[in-house]
Amino acid sequence: MASFRNWRTTDLPLPDADDNATPNHPGAAGWVSVDGKFMCECGSVMRNDNHCISSHLTKKHKSDSAYQRTQFKAAGAVWSCPDCESGHENWNALLAHYRRQHAFRGDSSKKREQTDPFKPASSLDAAFAAFITRALSRNQNR
Repeated sequence: MASFRNWRTTDLPLPDADDNATPNHPGAAGWVSVDGKFMCECGSVMRNDNHCISSHLTKKHKSDSAYQRTQFKAAGAVWSCPDCESGHENWNALLAHYRRQHAFRGDSSKKREQTDPFKPASSLDAAFAAFITRALSRNQNR
């Protein structure tokens, strides 16, 4: 069977529901397919195990989760790269850009705290830009 990530948006045929299977998490709302996948009411598809469903519920359905706070989006608002001025929808997209395009390596958790995820229209502060510059020069000297 073909793989898809969201059963609400796919054009592929959906697998049948397994009438004998139940979601392996008490807070899950959705159904289990005959191929053992949990189909969440939001459309997401994942393995039918407690860990996967719990992680999904925390990330996607808990509005004040750390993940949701970094995903804050507003019409026209962008996270701007201080090195090349490219725009990104959220912190994770900007960090992925840094890692791929500017060779940033290492722990970014403290750097995320220096930014305000609820104001994505603002650029990253000068201290983080200086950190990126130092990281780049270290990587080039290796």
